[in-house]
Amino acid sequence: WEQEFKPIVVDGKVTIKAPFNKEVPRTRFNIWIDPQMAFGTGYHHTTFMMMQRMLGLESLIRGRSVVDMGCGTAILAILAAKMQARKVFAVDIDAVAAPSAWGNCRWNKVGTRVETACGDASLLQMATYDVLLANIHRNIILEDMATYVRSLRRGGHLLLSGFYEADVPVIHDAALASGLSFVGQSFREGWACVEFVKA
Repeated sequence: WEQEFKPIVVDGKVTIKAPFNKEVPRTRFNIWIDPQMAFGTGYHHTTFMMMQRMLGLESLIRGRSVVDMGCGTAILAILAAKMQARKVFAVDIDAVAAPSAWGNCRWNKVGTRVETACGDASLLQMATYDVLLANIHRNIILEDMATYVRSLRRGGHLLLSGFYEADVPVIHDAALASGLSFVGQSFREGWACVEFVKA
């Protein structure tokens, strides 16, 4: 992957890069990653859209608590920390992803504000959060929707991706049935990203 990895720039504000990349543009938020075997290099449309929506929530993220569910390499968690989130909890059920996330957070000098863990959504019940990010498969989102909602503070935002545009109606219905209100959505090459808020 090293020969193929090229820096990724999101809306001129975020750059995702690897240590061997040369002549990398500097943006407001610069993230170094070593993907190893974990998911999440920033290339996937879902990760890209999640970062775009996070940029629009900067005032909500700054000084608040964020959870990155299904964190992979922890790109979203690192971005949240660089956006001055007070505390970030990065969780992935993959035993490879958790140590990869841990290493990437420390490499980006945000390790003191990002806690990483290997596990599922049951870990979220230890606290409540202002922003919950979940870039995961549709079926997992549907299964864990109630847990996500319980883990959100009142006024908290839920950003969901990892599914196709055609999956939006069922995601939308599940979120509303759990007490969330629709905020907005994005589409990119058939993939979707949807945002909700807990009233």
